[in-house]
Amino acid sequence: MSEHAGHGRPSRVPGVAELRPIAQGAKTEVDRRWTYRAFRAISIYVTWALLHTRVSPNQVTVLSLLVAAAGLVLVALPGAAMAITGCILLLVYHLLDRVDGELARYKERYSLLGVYLDNAGHYLTGGGLLIAAAFRLSEPATDPRVVWLVGAIGAIAAIMSRIEKHAAFHLFAQYVMKSPDLVDTVTQGSGPLTKEAIDAGRAEGGAGGPDFLSMLGNTILLLTWFPVAVTILLAGFVADSSGLEGVGLMALYLVAALQVVGYLGVELANLTGNLGSESRRLAGDAGLGGEEDR
Repeated sequence: MSEHAGHGRPSRVPGVAELRPIAQGAKTEVDRRWTYRAFRAISIYVTWALLHTRVSPNQVTVLSLLVAAAGLVLVALPGAAMAITGCILLLVYHLLDRVDGELARYKERYSLLGVYLDNAGHYLTGGGLLIAAAFRLSEPATDPRVVWLVGAIGAIAAIMSRIEKHAAFHLFAQYVMKSPDLVDTVTQGSGPLTKEAIDAGRAEGGAGGPDFLSMLGNTILLLTWFPVAVTILLAGFVADSSGLEGVGLMALYLVAALQVVGYLGVELANLTGNLGSESRRLAGDAGLGGEEDR
């Protein structure tokens, strides 16, 4: 599906202050993680620069995937400089992953291909990071099989976590739109890791703060966030290169453990209400209504 451009944008490129609400919308208001806002604070300047060119959002997405692939290869190669450079490239990938969406929103150019490539990059980097790190760290380890096992478990957990976060949307599209009665209209619970609950918690900010479950969900999502995983491994690689042997391996174990905890958290949220609450929200957005409308 080809990209289609919208209309109504000024011919000149606006300044960064004027561009930010258009390209980023309410994202930085809803998501108040300082790490997220830090990337958005930088990405808007890259977006502003690219708006002076003819680069399309999909081209930025493809570029980000190439940068990510190069980063993963470098992480897996021997040599501290290679691994550190690879981690930096993966952080650049994450930055570009913000830029392509900002370009698309400003230019009003969207495509299924762009969405597909964007999701493919998330799966590639989420699982590939742990595999690449395990490949690198298995050689000097006492038992390489343990390193490979930990890396594989962490990679599977990272991928499954992303899949399960979208489970409600997949089920809604495949089944609920045809049979709204599949959704339990009695149980109105909302899991701690639902997008709805997390967004509400972030929007509350300091006004009393979110409840314990939302705070726990925020913490889990932050610790399993891709840039955080990259930063933990980067710190481990730097420590190894400084003579603190074994820190890189411990960093890998920590990242893998966090991914497993994150995956279990998402599964728990789904099983305790996320599937139903998200389906009801989507049904309302789609105009399917609840019991009283049928």
